[in-house]
Amino acid sequence: MLAALFAWMFVRAVRNGQFDDLEDARWRVLNDEEPPPPDAPKRTEPPAA
Repeated sequence: MLAALFAWMFVRAVRNGQFDDLEDARWRVLNDEEPPPPDAPKRTEPPAA
């Protein structure tokens, strides 16, 4: 009975797209900066320390 419950939960997760993108989330954690808005000017010099 317990195995059937786990199998049903797994199938439900796969159908709902839980495992669609396994690569992006792992790299998103490492990127702490928000992407700049499209109309923001680009920085040409490094920020002052």
